[in-house]
Amino acid sequence: MADCLTNGRGNLFSLDTSPLELFGPVVEVMMDVGDLCRSQPYYVVMPEHRTAAETFKQCRSLGAKTAVPTTTLENAHLLDTLSLFSDTCSNSVWKMWLGIVDEEEEGVWVDVSTNTEITFTNFKPPYPFGGTALNCASLFEDGFWGDEICSNYKCAACHHRRSDYLYLRGLCFQSEHETRFRVEGYLGGRPLFRGFYDRAIMWDEVKHRWLLIIPSVNSTLAWVDIPDTRSYPLGHQHWVTEETVCGKGHGANITLSLSPCASHQFMCASGDCVDSQLRCDLRYDCDDGDDEDDCEIIVLNRGYRRHLPPVEAEGSLLKLSPSVTLSRFTDINDIKMTFAIEFHIALSWKDGRLNFRHLITKKKNTVLGEEEVARIWTPQYQLVNVEGGQVQVLAQAVALTTTNNVTFPHHNDVIMDVSYPGSHNPLTQTRQYTGKFICAFELYAYPFDVQLCSINIRLPQAYEDYVQFSDTQRSVLYAGPKELSSYIIYNVRLGEVKDGGWLTVEFELHRRQGVIVLATFLPSVLLLLVSWATLFIKLEALNVRAIMSLTTLLVLYTLFSNTSRTLPATATIKLIDVWFLFIIVLLFINIMIHIFITLTTDDTWFRRVSKPLTVVDPIVSENTHPSSVATSPKFLAVYRIIIFPTIVFIFGVTFIVLCYRHQ
Repeated sequence: MADCLTNGRGNLFSLDTSPLELFGPVVEVMMDVGDLCRSQPYYVVMPEHRTAAETFKQCRSLGAKTAVPTTTLENAHLLDTLSLFSDTCSNSVWKMWLGIVDEEEEGVWVDVSTNTEITFTNFKPPYPFGGTALNCASLFEDGFWGDEICSNYKCAACHHRRSDYLYLRGLCFQSEHETRFRVEGYLGGRPLFRGFYDRAIMWDEVKHRWLLIIPSVNSTLAWVDIPDTRSYPLGHQHWVTEETVCGKGHGANITLSLSPCASHQFMCASGDCVDSQLRCDLRYDCDDGDDEDDCEIIVLNRGYRRHLPPVEAEGSLLKLSPSVTLSRFTDINDIKMTFAIEFHIALSWKDGRLNFRHLITKKKNTVLGEEEVARIWTPQYQLVNVEGGQVQVLAQAVALTTTNNVTFPHHNDVIMDVSYPGSHNPLTQTRQYTGKFICAFELYAYPFDVQLCSINIRLPQAYEDYVQFSDTQRSVLYAGPKELSSYIIYNVRLGEVKDGGWLTVEFELHRRQGVIVLATFLPSVLLLLVSWATLFIKLEALNVRAIMSLTTLLVLYTLFSNTSRTLPATATIKLIDVWFLFIIVLLFINIMIHIFITLTTDDTWFRRVSKPLTVVDPIVSENTHPSSVATSPKFLAVYRIIIFPTIVFIFGVTFIVLCYRHQ
């Protein structure tokens, strides 16, 4: 038992097999061996009268929890500890708060510190009375528990773990260990805060103020007067020096903080601790809202100059990492040779002269306010090929997207804000634009053309030799629909780096030929077929052949004229012009053939001129035409069956080859 071991049954003496007779005033209590070996909890009495809620908060500010015994021995130990202040904490019936409540469910007592149901209780009938008003528990002078109204005022005790400390910040301690304090013992009728290295904070019951002392030499370093005498010197307090403290003489004001907050936590002005990620998250996490004060993100180093760009390591050029996102095309105008687009430009860079605070790791980014952006250097640039020289800025922001290399506050810092160095956390400037840009459309292969357009970005000449675009860390993305009404977007890319001060975003516009082929090429081919069909009409039907040929020519010319009006007026010849001119010429030749074929068949003058060469067969009737006239139908047959199709085929193949060569 002394070794805290559970032994087996003894072979010489065993309580399991041998009866044990007790003599004298002995009380028999059955206990688990683990209870005998368990270390006693360390309780610190707060001899001030508070409500239950105030008690819970005060213990939490001390880095402890309100006492809740879990065994009979712990209950007895707590009773012995509280008995030291029986005179201070006594009333009609001596009671002290315990850290349990049954507010959520009647009769189910929950530890307020862990929010878990307790397994040990020490109520004595008629307690607990129950009801909606009696939701807190207290310890009676006989050691039993009772339920109470939570708004009553009583003393209490806090349960401290030996591994928990308080930290005194604001002095010029050399090491973090010197800042550690523990609530240990009592002096002046109240708890004493004892430091690890010959420092202590005690209550002066004569002057009713707290003193920072050096016990070994009985010297007072500073004092603080807190209006509420029930309070402790926790949180931010303004102390007055009695001696020279950290270079400040007698009577100087210094701000010190005492709290259980570790370096990764933020200390509220009251001394409460919240996670540093809750700092400046647009939610009140401190009771006094102190976590949402002084939320500036940027900390400028001494000597910062806003007009000077930052430098990379060893004074090299600053490299801007560009990222361009093309959102959507709103218009593509062939006539004006422009395209309207909505897009984002993001530039990232690092500024080692800056430090950042209040970056929230759970957020995607932390956006700087306009006033903070105005305090720092941000890159400027120009969109070169904008129509009219201006674009509309829809939105702009500067943000941080990383939380790298976090730096915790120094052990002497009163304001416990973690920081992030600018050398490891890049700033990103994002601007959303909409505007029209000029693109030199090459329409020779229309409508099988491919247009190469771009957005050209240039840094100011003042940045030369100081700031350039990165040639490795760069990206471009097209987030809009690939297929537009008249074009298909292909090969969105960044152009080749020729000058560090230029950035080119290129993309290809492939014209969609479907509608154009149906509206232009198909009708023209049909008209060509109609003209070809007139070659098969009888020669005697001159009126039919003439009207059909002329009509097809006029309709084709009208189609050509309408198509030309939809294209930019250029001096160069386009393939579509060649297509129409070829068909027009071919239709004209067909008309000429109709005319001359008719002449060679019906014209009297031609017959008269041809008569000397004609050999007349006496057997043939005198109405028979000369033999030269018979050659005309043969020529027409050769033309419409061989010559015409061959010319059309050769031209068609050549036209298709030219079109695809220019895609």
